[in-house]
Amino acid sequence: MDALIKVLRNLISNMNLTDFLAIWGAIISTILLFLKIKDHLQEKKRIQIEAGISYNQQGGKRALVIAVINSSKRTINILGIRIEFKKPLPDTILQDLGNLKCGIVESSKKALQIIPKDLPRILNESEEVQFAFAVDSFKSSLRSLYKIQAYDATSKRWAAKRKVIRKIQKEYEAIEPDSKPGTSLDKPAAKGE
Repeated sequence: MDALIKVLRNLISNMNLTDFLAIWGAIISTILLFLKIKDHLQEKKRIQIEAGISYNQQGGKRALVIAVINSSKRTINILGIRIEFKKPLPDTILQDLGNLKCGIVESSKKALQIIPKDLPRILNESEEVQFAFAVDSFKSSLRSLYKIQAYDATSKRWAAKRKVIRKIQKEYEAIEPDSKPGTSLDKPAAKGE
């Protein structure tokens, strides 16, 4: 250890101001590089999904509007939308959505994976993209809506918050009140009914 200290003292005593500043600059720039890399790796991609039912004044039709918002500083390449339901979908839903010229990549009994006309799309910081699907296409399936997700090129999926799903169900109930009390997800059946 003493030998190392002697070598360092010898180097420092023989060092001029230019050498000292060059070493100091290299140390500081290396530290700043590591901090920048750490910040970049910790900054996660974040997507916020808002949705609701809106009424088109001109066409007189109601639409399920889904907004995908980039709430991070990184750019995100959004590829599609996935909508999941608790109950099986009617067979006609694929035909109805096909009439909207949406490319349906995957469909199962309880889920739709949709690529709207505007996708794929790169969203920069705070940018958003909106999609509208006719409520009539979903029939009464909106009562059993379970999840709305957006996915990117890395297959990462972001889901809408549960309160957004409940809001859509309440809006749909206001449009199409259920004839049987207690069958909606938002209105539990009263005891004794």
